[in-house]
Amino acid sequence: MTVIAALLVLLTSVAQAAERCTVADPTGTPPNLRSEPNGTIVDRLENGVVVSVLERRSHKGKRWAMIETASGTTGWAFAAYLDCPKTKTTLGNTLKVPERRPVETAPEPDQQKSAPMKPRPSPAN
Repeated sequence: MTVIAALLVLLTSVAQAAERCTVADPTGTPPNLRSEPNGTIVDRLENGVVVSVLERRSHKGKRWAMIETASGTTGWAFAAYLDCPKTKTTLGNTLKVPERRPVETAPEPDQQKSAPMKPRPSPAN
């Protein structure tokens, strides 16, 4: 029973570790906080405010994030207006996620170098 209790505490702490992002609307107007993705406006956000991202979802080809403000207000914000650091939190440890680099592709077959071929001896008749 102690193991189950420990697992519940661990799962609860992991679930509470929400991603922290800063509101950063490049248009200069306060972004809207909505009841659902592209839904009714319930509040306005200020640039520079730090929020917790609780969920992410795509709606009609656009990315949305369910966020919670420091005052406890929750709603959906356009994800492009959130500046989120590229880190992952796993069991209380923060890990830096490496930048993605392009994968090097193999050269075209006619550009590959091969070892020089030696002539084969002719079969004895």
